[in-house]
Amino acid sequence: MKKILGLMIIAAGIFMTACKKDDHIVGGQTHNPKVDMSTLDYLRKNPLFDTLCMLVDKAGIQNVINESGISFFAPTDYHIQALVTARNTKVQAADARLKYTIDS
Repeated sequence: MKKILGLMIIAAGIFMTACKKDDHIVGGQTHNPKVDMSTLDYLRKNPLFDTLCMLVDKAGIQNVINESGISFFAPTDYHIQALVTARNTKVQAADARLKYTIDS
């Protein structure tokens, strides 16, 4: 009984001190979730979203993404490449002469 009570007290102590909302450390500094730039500018600074930025520019939907109040789920270059590969496999299953690329 004393062991269980002791474990409960230790668990409660860890639970009460484990997380604080103001101390998210990223890269050795306190993380600030506020960003003073548009969504597209933020994505352009990150090399994981190069292909996405190229597609957004080609589609001409920069203003739609930068509008405030909308949620935009940004796929990385790896996910876009996986989609293109899967689509290419599907297209070539129907006709081996066809090829699906990022320009498609």
